[in-house]
Amino acid sequence: MIGDRLLATGTRVVRERGRLLDAADPDGSVTGRSRLLCAALAELAVACYRGLGGRGREGAVADAAGLLSLLTKIDDQVIDAPSMHGAGEDARDAVERRVRAYLAPTLRSIVDARPADPSGRCALAAELGVGLRELAADDARLEEVLDVIAAGWAIQVQAVRVLSGDPARTKREDVEVVTAQISGLWLEMITLVGALPSDVRPLTVDERMAFEGWGAWIQRADALSDFGKDRDDGLRSSLPSYALSALAEPGPPYEALARHRIDEAMMPPPGALDALVARHHALGDVPSLLRWIHGFLTWRYLRDPASARALDDPAFAPFADAARDWEAYVRRVASALRAEA
Repeated sequence: MIGDRLLATGTRVVRERGRLLDAADPDGSVTGRSRLLCAALAELAVACYRGLGGRGREGAVADAAGLLSLLTKIDDQVIDAPSMHGAGEDARDAVERRVRAYLAPTLRSIVDARPADPSGRCALAAELGVGLRELAADDARLEEVLDVIAAGWAIQVQAVRVLSGDPARTKREDVEVVTAQISGLWLEMITLVGALPSDVRPLTVDERMAFEGWGAWIQRADALSDFGKDRDDGLRSSLPSYALSALAEPGPPYEALARHRIDEAMMPPPGALDALVARHHALGDVPSLLRWIHGFLTWRYLRDPASARALDDPAFAPFADAARDWEAYVRRVASALRAEA
């Protein structure tokens, strides 16, 4: 089952890189549960590698992809916080400068494969950079991955600026673009790690472009699952909050999402995910994992105690039809954390 594979990958990466992670996140801003869930998504890279016919380097692929996933989570904890972007609408340029300056050292550490400063997060980033170089079949493939990582860092800067802005002064088009690209570039960079070794081919242009389609829908589901947290963090223009801002009298936020069917509008139209699966048909279990991620995030929104939707709401049934599997996965994650304690 997908959950078993995710748990196995995440547990191994976190266990073997625990000291590096502790040094990169000395305040423990990323919980043990979040560490495990983030590291588990390295399975995207492993699935890509195996789907393309690769064998023998799954461990190294998972290590590099897992470190990349965890590094982005550690940095996100800082750049998404109100202390980073809560300076008011007239200070958007200053927010962008602060976020860019904060992210620059980790990006430089990955690219140079050596720490840009003495911090633990730069040590983690440098270790990641070394791992990517050791995996890469040639400079061209390495540069391809590094370019996507750089683009991912850049969209994070723009996302903080846009999503923390006043909805009345923010264009919906800008919200839509960053919503698709935040997850799209992230999913692409993680998966591309699996296409680095010499015993597999690079991804095609269309396979790479399809990640933005996945990102658009996965990030919408993520914005619903993190709706309350994002509002508490001052991300006033996440797509659901942006839609609420257009209402004259929205009322209680979660109730308004359901009453005005804003949450339903965040779900893909019929056939949209099937079309994306077809574009990734040659990547083994990658499309199954991406569909699983979308469903898991949708289910998290439905099971949120604050949600005004029932778990079996028919409007979400096509996307949240594996509730038992996700419940079991969450229980196994909790059990794994207790065993490691």
